Amino acid sequence: MSHLPIATVTGLILAGGAGKRMGGVDKGWVCHQGVPMIEAALARLTPQVGSILISANRSLERYAALGHPVVQDNSSDFQGPLAGILAGLSACQTPWLQVIPCDTPAFPSDLVQQLLAAVRHQACTPVVRGREQWTFTLLHRDCLLPLQQQFDQGVRTLGKALSALQLDLLPIEAENRQDFININTLAE
Repeated sequence: MSHLPIATVTGLILAGGAGKRMGGVDKGWVCHQGVPMIEAALARLTPQVGSILISANRSLERYAALGHPVVQDNSSDFQGPLAGILAGLSACQTPWLQVIPCDTPAFPSDLVQQLLAAVRHQACTPVVRGREQWTFTLLHRDCLLPLQQQFDQGVRTLGKALSALQLDLLPIEAENRQDFININTLAE
């Protein structure tokens, strides 16, 4: 499906986590190499998609000041990335939603193009060094209902919820060891 233009894809940056391993800080505003992680994610994702949504549960005005719509989970107790994805799918105006976490600033600059070329069903997840990278999944907007059903049944594990979809897996050769490394602690 690589013939699809980037205008058919909305990027969703997951920035709504509790940041437990960082002492509860808002990870999007933690600086990595002198730049807030949300800004690094925006810089990397913006050229790959037609529009951007930011999933956040705090610092809402600060995120909105970045110039993109901010979506919130339906609960205030940090239900995990699936809750953020559901909020993104609900707000998505394009056929496709590309999910990325804010704490992985070096993901491939052609990730969306690779996933669009590989998707044959409802969703496509990259696999790097034998591990599914669930928070980098490309989803068709029609995934909202089946994912909402998973969530309503108590599923919070993103991999489990996504595995219930018609899911394509795309093995990706990481350009370097940092491509899909997420930053979980202040020391990192």
